[in-house]
Amino acid sequence: MQSEQAIQKASRTTAQVQRNVVLGILNGTLMRVLDTLAGPSLVLPWFVAQLGGSAVAVGLLLPITAGGWFLPQLLMARSVHSLPQKLPLFRAVSAIRVVLWIIMVIITLVAGATNPTLTLWSFIVLYTLFCFGSGVSGLSWFDVIARAIPANQRGQFFGWRDFTGGILAIGASVLVGVTLNEATGPEFPHNYGLLLALAGVAAAAGYYAFGKIDEPPPERSAAASTGAQCAPVDWRAPLLDRSFRLFVLARIALLAANVALPFFGLYAKERLGAPDDMAGTYSGALTAAMVVSTLVWGRLSDRKGNLLLLRLVSAGFLVLSVLPLVFGPRASYLAYTVVFVLMGAASSGSDIASLAMGLELAPPEQRSAYLGLLNSALGVVSLLLVLGGWIVERWGLEAVFLLSAAMSVVAVITVFGLSDPRGSVRSAALTHNLEENGS
Repeated sequence: MQSEQAIQKASRTTAQVQRNVVLGILNGTLMRVLDTLAGPSLVLPWFVAQLGGSAVAVGLLLPITAGGWFLPQLLMARSVHSLPQKLPLFRAVSAIRVVLWIIMVIITLVAGATNPTLTLWSFIVLYTLFCFGSGVSGLSWFDVIARAIPANQRGQFFGWRDFTGGILAIGASVLVGVTLNEATGPEFPHNYGLLLALAGVAAAAGYYAFGKIDEPPPERSAAASTGAQCAPVDWRAPLLDRSFRLFVLARIALLAANVALPFFGLYAKERLGAPDDMAGTYSGALTAAMVVSTLVWGRLSDRKGNLLLLRLVSAGFLVLSVLPLVFGPRASYLAYTVVFVLMGAASSGSDIASLAMGLELAPPEQRSAYLGLLNSALGVVSLLLVLGGWIVERWGLEAVFLLSAAMSVVAVITVFGLSDPRGSVRSAALTHNLEENGS
């Protein structure tokens, strides 16, 4: 009788995990559609420029997006950690974000043509609030994923999110081209209003899907299992954890290496003489590489571990940084397509390895402190990426590629100093460190 009950319980657990995986993949897929229809790297900069925004206004979009995701998480870590269930916070914040987006669409459609200045600044304010909302709900998102998706399935889970999202992103990019084309799309501002509205639908559906995940009960640490109370957020824990400190340094270095990403295309145009229509070829190569590589990276992550993947990605970013210097100004802009293939593969691998390994390194009882500290550190660094344009203006494109290469070298050295968290004795070592420093 007991064995039958155990089998039924295991069956229910397996079904719950499968359902959570599907809902999590659907969430990631729709978020990729949102980013394609109204992302900070392409559509939104054009929208801001069309409204009369300066280069400074356009340059704020990426720091707002990244900073909004990373910075609030340190402040929210203690509050989120104390919540027995994290999904209610995610649902509430997501509802507020959808309302902000709806207001953004309405203002664009109503005032975009008659009062572009009002529309511009309303958009910047609303978009900032929207992005900071992502940071507020980010810790609950990470915590739910860590409990709902088994560690040995997270690599392929994140890989499938990127794969299915990439497939739909290709279709969404075609829709963007048709909508913004003067011959086939509506007039301004209705063209951007349409894209924003469709992006809002994708966002709302993605939030709803994640909100339907069956959130498992909070995990119990070894201390809790012996009768001890759950420890409060302890900021010493991540600071005393050598492996986590190295991981944070590697993530910071990889993020800093991204300072060159906006300028690979500019190099092709200005130095190699690539025509404007090559942008479509480069974009297609990047997206295709991301879609294909995510399946490879996901399987590698689950079978061989995220540390190996992180090492490969770090080496990939180093090669990517020096490729323009190797090509030189006399290279063929067609051959230069390989740069964007490598960029897509390295970026997708970085996303999978960073997310999955961050969850592996963070102990369940201190996950909020670990991830909050990590993401806040990355948020500060993300704000410094605006210096890339200043470096290019002062010293040229080669300078920003050299800086990116230097940061990639730091990442490579750091990740090769890390030990694999799978099967390690990190928890015992960390407890020992805390006891020594707390005495």
